[in-house]
Amino acid sequence: MKSILAGMFIALGCCVYISIPDKLIGALCFSMGLLGIRLFKLDLYTGKTQFFLKRGSKYSPASIFWIFIGNIFGVYIIYWLSILSPISIVGRAIGESKNLIPWATLIFNGIMCGALMTIATYKETPLWISSLAVVAFIMAGFNHSIADAFYFMFIGGWEALAKVIVIAIGNLIGGRIAAIGLNNI
Repeated sequence: MKSILAGMFIALGCCVYISIPDKLIGALCFSMGLLGIRLFKLDLYTGKTQFFLKRGSKYSPASIFWIFIGNIFGVYIIYWLSILSPISIVGRAIGESKNLIPWATLIFNGIMCGALMTIATYKETPLWISSLAVVAFIMAGFNHSIADAFYFMFIGGWEALAKVIVIAIGNLIGGRIAAIGLNNI
């Protein structure tokens, strides 16, 4: 349940981001989703990648996989609720533009976002730094697998699903690299 709620928080962040014309203010407001996840101690895939294959971690690769699936299900709930709203028009446009990003760029952007999300969700990171990390990944155009799943749902198809998986792999790599840098091996 904690992973489903985390996915819903991220998708709500996407809805808020879509609704605000100014990209910087939208990115800052989007970060409220992550702050909610941290405050309520929910399970977000991009926040748990730092524990992938970490010795002694309570998060196994299987549990991280199920967190990812729960996040996607939570995103789907908000997608389904927003499908008939004006958000769907902008969501589809964002999904179509993200679908044009080359595969190699998606993996690179996923790695960079994964590193920033590990910094954002690291237990000792102050909440204001968490918000800045979210704003940084959005403003830089990096790809977040859970947020991008929301946009890709508006266009659907196997290619969109494959791109979410590629981004998730990039997020995982970036998350582990950042964790090693934070001495969280």
